[in-house]
Amino acid sequence: MALRNWDKPSCPLKSLNDGSSNYWTASSGGTNEYYYNQTDVDEEPFTVTEDSVAMTKATVGSLDAGEWSWGDNDSIGENRIYVRLSDNVDPDTKASGFIKCSELITAMQVDSGKTAILLSMIISNFGSDATIDVIFSDSGDTEKIRWRVELSEGNSPFVIDSKMVFANQDKIKIHSSSADVAMFLSGDET
Repeated sequence: MALRNWDKPSCPLKSLNDGSSNYWTASSGGTNEYYYNQTDVDEEPFTVTEDSVAMTKATVGSLDAGEWSWGDNDSIGENRIYVRLSDNVDPDTKASGFIKCSELITAMQVDSGKTAILLSMIISNFGSDATIDVIFSDSGDTEKIRWRVELSEGNSPFVIDSKMVFANQDKIKIHSSSADVAMFLSGDET
C-alpha cells in the first residue's frame, strides 16, 4: 500500500459562454429567455452567475431580468439552464465567462486496476455560505451515495474520519454552490 492524497483547492464555476460561439438559443416560451444548448451540464447547478453576480432562481417560462431556471420549456427532451439577463440580451453577445454555473467536479478517482482505502476527507469553506453535495460513484458514473453538507461562511472544516474502500476507477465528486470550497482526501492505494 502507498499513502496518497487527492485534493481540490477550489470548486471553480464553469463558463457557459466564450464570447464567440453559439451556446445559447432563444426559448420559444418566455420573454427574452435563452437556454444553454450544449450537453456538458447534466445536473442542475446550485448557482448561475451573470457578470460574477448570482442570479435569482425562478420558474422557466416566466423569468424576470436577472433570473435563471432549470427545466425544459422547449421540448428538448432534457433539462437545460435557462437565463434572462439583466439587460434582456442574448448571452452569446457577452464576453467570455460572463455567464457561469456551479458544476460537478471529480475530486478523487482510483487508478485503473487499483483499490483505495479512503482514511479521511476534509471539506472547508473559506468564502460565503455554501451548499455542497458529495457523491460516491462507480467507474460507470452510477451514483452510489450522495449527501449534502451546508457550511456557513468561515465555518471550520467538515471532517469525515472513516475507512471506505473504493475499487477500480470508483470516484468521489463534489458539487458546490461556492467556488471557495476546498476538499482534501487522504488514503492508501494499491
